[in-house]
Amino acid sequence: MLLENNYKLKLEKQSQPETALNVIFIITMFCGFFINVLHFPSAIKYTIDLLLIFLFALSVVNLQGKRVFFSTEAKILIGWVLLFFFFTAVVYVVRYRSVLYYLWGLRNNFRLYMLFFYCILFFDKKNISSILKFVDVFFWVNTCLCIIQYLLFGLKGDHLGGFFGTEKGCNGYLNIFLVLVITKTVVFYLNKKENFWICVSKCGCSLLLATLAELKFFFIAFILIVLSGVLISDFSFRKLSIVIFGIIVVVVFATLLVHIFPYFSNFLTFDFLLGASSEGGYASSEQLNRLTTIPILSEKILTTAPLKWFGLGLGNCDTSSFDFLRTPFYDNYMHLRYNWFSTSFLFLETGFFGLIFFFGFFIAVIILCFFMLRKQKNEKEYCQMAIIAAMCCIVIGIYNSSLRTEAGFIIYFMLAFPFIVQKRAVLHE
Repeated sequence: MLLENNYKLKLEKQSQPETALNVIFIITMFCGFFINVLHFPSAIKYTIDLLLIFLFALSVVNLQGKRVFFSTEAKILIGWVLLFFFFTAVVYVVRYRSVLYYLWGLRNNFRLYMLFFYCILFFDKKNISSILKFVDVFFWVNTCLCIIQYLLFGLKGDHLGGFFGTEKGCNGYLNIFLVLVITKTVVFYLNKKENFWICVSKCGCSLLLATLAELKFFFIAFILIVLSGVLISDFSFRKLSIVIFGIIVVVVFATLLVHIFPYFSNFLTFDFLLGASSEGGYASSEQLNRLTTIPILSEKILTTAPLKWFGLGLGNCDTSSFDFLRTPFYDNYMHLRYNWFSTSFLFLETGFFGLIFFFGFFIAVIILCFFMLRKQKNEKEYCQMAIIAAMCCIVIGIYNSSLRTEAGFIIYFMLAFPFIVQKRAVLHE
């Protein structure tokens, strides 16, 4: 009874915006399982869009006539995203095709920014702690589920995701979630806020899941996370231990990956990870790969300087399961598989300026967090996590199109952490 009362008390303390944001996070984590295993309609994903609209309405109503305590750093990021938005609006007017195409493109490219700013606006440090505790529990349960799926049902590679589902591509969600898990555990360990053996266990289990789910990218992300964590944290002998352990586990699980998937014998080479050579495509000679996407699209489609810098207009190259949102451009050029990479998608629709805005956001997060690190005496781990997450986002943006999907919400939550904590500090000055 006491536990039940405490649980109810916690629910009562949550505001509507906090509840909505938590529901978005939970839907992101479980929607694949609901759709693939429990056979819920795929439209459940659009609940997130409704909640984002609801949060927009709440932000307008709640903040009307009130002072908003955004830090200077957060305001810089807000300004950057607003400039990106106005840029897309101006290009849309010039490249007009369909209002629906533009709105769909706006949804696909800006909903993650919306979540980022809603987190800063409505969350506090207690919400961060709750999310990270949930992530820890979810990780261990999902690890067990993935192992069961592999051993009993023979699921592996693109079809292994645990609670993220079983359909092809569900491992993309698992990939980003593991980035969150390892970033948190490495940073917390280096800041003496997590036990060495807990960190070791999470790293080992994450690399095991990456091996079973054929997540080649995660091995590179793991190395990036460990090295970045070591470089941006204070000196300690913990650095030496995490580097030594990181080298050992990467070698062990890289060997296991090659054993399970023999065709990945050279998967840690630069060309393999970026999608074969510059002459071939990612999956065939007719398709783009990560090395060739910008040069080929510049040569064959965006042939003039205005097209190269401004693109064809946001949404004008997009696609959807809804026929009325599927563009003619996609029907004509879908064979290139440009929709497999965020860079090619952005370049086609927004040109070089769009790429500058997209990657500039993550670079700005990194720079601002470094400045914030200098001023903060405590709670440095949140800035460190955001710096590492932003670095990973830059690589993910080149590697695939995960940051256009619901999976991106997982990592954008983490990007908001230092600005949430900083807002709290401003409010209490």
